[in-house]
Parts: sequence; C-alpha cells; structure tokens
Amino acid sequence: MIPTEPVGSLPRSPELLTAMADHQAGRTDAGTFRQVQERAVRDTIERLEAAGPPVVTDGEQTKPDFVTYPVTGTPGLSPEGVEIPFADGRQRQLPVLTAGPFRYKASAEQYLRTAQQHTTAPVKQAVVAPSVLSLFHPPSGISGFPREEFLHQLMGESEAAIRACLDAGVHAVQLDFDEARLTLRPDPGGGVLNDLVDLNNQALSRFTESERARIGVCCGPGADQDSTHSLDVDYAELLPRLSRLTAGNFYLQLAGEADPDRVRLRLIARFSCTRRNLIDHMKNGRLFFRRAPLRNSKGGSGYSPRPSIGRRGEGAQWRSKTCWPIVSGTHAEIPWAPCPSAATVPLMRRPAARF
Repeated sequence: MIPTEPVGSLPRSPELLTAMADHQAGRTDAGTFRQVQERAVRDTIERLEAAGPPVVTDGEQTKPDFVTYPVTGTPGLSPEGVEIPFADGRQRQLPVLTAGPFRYKASAEQYLRTAQQHTTAPVKQAVVAPSVLSLFHPPSGISGFPREEFLHQLMGESEAAIRACLDAGVHAVQLDFDEARLTLRPDPGGGVLNDLVDLNNQALSRFTESERARIGVCCGPGADQDSTHSLDVDYAELLPRLSRLTAGNFYLQLAGEADPDRVRLRLIARFSCTRRNLIDHMKNGRLFFRRAPLRNSKGGSGYSPRPSIGRRGEGAQWRSKTCWPIVSGTHAEIPWAPCPSAATVPLMRRPAARF
C-alpha cells in the first residue's frame, strides 16, 4: 500500500457557502458564522480520518482566500492588481499595495490550531508562498516605501508565519507556489520564475535544515472552478528551475495532465536523479517526493483504493478550489477539460504594466 496525504483545499459545504454569503452581507453575526466554520472544519477532518491518510488538513475551509488571507481587511491595499486569466474566460485579480508598511493581519497558525482541536492525527498546514505576495508591490513603486523595504518586511512576515506553525507542532508546512508554472507563459526563458524561486529561497534560508525538512512546496496549473490558468505549460520547463528550491518536500498536481505518467515516471525521475529521491505518493494525480539518497529510492504506479472524499452525496461531483487531495477517488471521477493553447489565453497582466 502506498502512503497518501491530502494536498490543497477541499470543497466547502452548502451550509458554509451560504453562511459566508450571509456574513458578508451582514445577515449573520460573527458568533453564528464561527460556529458554522467550526462545523465545516470538524466535518472535513472527520472525513479525512475516515479515508485513512496519515496526515490531515482543514481543507482551507475558513480562509477567505488561499492567497490573500494574511492581508484581508488590511489598509493600504487596492483591488487593481495583477490579473490572472483562466481558460474558461474568468479572471482572478490580486490586490496591489498602495502604502507601507506591509504586515500580516492573519497567520496560518490560527487555522492550524483550530484544526488541531478536532484531531489527534498529524496536521499539515498550507501557507501562501512569499513569491506571490511579492507581486502586490506595484512596478510603478510606492512613494516612501521602496520595494527593497517591502521585500524585507515580506520575508519577516513569511518567516514568522511559517515558524509559528512549526512551533505549534505542525506535521509539515505546505507553501503554495501555484504561480510558478504560470510565469512561464509570458516568460519562457524563466527569468521571472528564477526571481520568484530566489525570493522563496530567501525565506527558506531563515530555517535550519531540520526545519526545512518539514517545509514543502506545492505547484500545479492553478485549478479553480473546473478551469486552470497554466495547464498548457509543460512541467518539463518548470521542474529544472523548481529544483533550485531548498524545501524538503514537493507536491505536484498531475490529475489534469494529458499524460500524467510522462510527468511522473520520466520527467520527475530525470529531475530527481541527482539530488532527490522520488517517492511515489501519487493517488489520482498527486505526487509527493522528498529529498533523500538515491539508494533509498522507491517507486510504483499503483495504489490501493480508499474511501473517496472527493464526493459528497451519490452522483454529485465536488471539486477542490486549487487541487484534488490524493486520497480522493479514481481518476475517472475527475473529468478535466483541456486548456486552450497559450496563443489563445494570455497569462498574467497588470492594468498599467506587463508582468
């Protein structure tokens, strides 16, 4: 049997979605809303425990957004930031900073401690990578708040958030680096990606080797509401640059690939041949591998099915906001639509400047 563990966010229940809309509209008080959130976290963890993975998460049930959660509600932010177009025509837009200083308003530790109250199993916590938050500083600059000072404060906030999770007894911290693959669309040469990898390595350099063994990086095509932003970008272009990260664990989304075995068995094997041991923790397209000597290498393409947590209710199809957990059902349960070519879908753009 191949060990598995969940990666990414999990679908929210109708009760939680309704409560979120009601709270935002002022129809639900904060206390009632927190109770619904608590039930959602408890239900998610119970379903994960029933499925049997060795590690559980809260499924990001209560985050307002998996990227902007640390700064939601803070002053000095404007909504007119980087635009991220998806293959189905939708766009997500990041906020842009209008003034300093840069401080987190919420830490991932609070989500971790809530999850730990509902389980005795090891808990993994998703934390936004500093690389995507670095895009909040506008290319035109901010008077009195230069980019160098912004990045210094960002590194401090990122370190504090990760370290708080480590100190709270997290099993592993998962840095969400979904923009990595996306950057190769406007910049095939990889200059932007190399800069973002360097930023993440700056944050990782603040931790010891033993601490970095509990810090991983998650990458994928940016799956969101049955669409993606970079599925047409070949992992072959991403993996060599990703190898420069000094994280201890890596999580790659493979379920949407036209040929997942090519990525898993050939590209990743080649990518990991010098420094990393490939440990196949893949189930339904998710792969998990660690740094280790090659003599300890393990592999395999099969898996033992476990109860599905990717569905709730007979005939209903539930989908994660960013990626499916590796403990979900068989590949046939997840119909992915192909992305248009890079020529038909622009990558990332700023209203006033090209990214």
